[in-house]
Amino acid sequence: VISVEGNGPNKKATVFFDQYIVTLTDITQISQLTLEYKHEASYDSLTKIYNRNMFNRLIDIKINKAQEKGTDLVFIIFDIDFFKDVNDKYGLLVGDDVLKILSSLIKSKIRENDLFARWGGEEFVLALDIGIDKGFLIANNLRSFIEENEFESAGTITCSFGITQFKEEDTLDSMILRADSALYKAKENGRNKVCKA
Repeated sequence: VISVEGNGPNKKATVFFDQYIVTLTDITQISQLTLEYKHEASYDSLTKIYNRNMFNRLIDIKINKAQEKGTDLVFIIFDIDFFKDVNDKYGLLVGDDVLKILSSLIKSKIRENDLFARWGGEEFVLALDIGIDKGFLIANNLRSFIEENEFESAGTITCSFGITQFKEEDTLDSMILRADSALYKAKENGRNKVCKA
């Protein structure tokens, strides 16, 4: 005898044998929801790149590798110059489009194993397994690439970058402090620049 109860994720089928009862539950929708929640916990909903939480988890792996094997690692933080003016002049929807397009542009220029995430607002972070000189060159190339692209609704956008290299006793916090200081220096020196610390 088979008895079926409920619909959707609550659907259960119970099979009665002479001595056993077997209950089966349809978990298709539950599994799908679990995948969606996992994705939301790892990715920024607007830009579709990693969010801050996921970046924090993955950078730990890169830091451990750099500590144990002595490999190179650079940390880059950058943001959009005068982004508030974009929102004030064109509106929040255009501001959102700028963030999405910028994320897509950066993704098209980095490697698959590079970490790229939205840090918050108009601020982004990158972690690359390379030395500071090559990292500086890449950051500067990204800066130029952004400036050369026309953002359909907002015109030309520029970004300022701060970059630092992993040192033996570093934590993510210590790298953030140095890179943030370099970013501040780039802003002070006229924006649309890359500075290293």
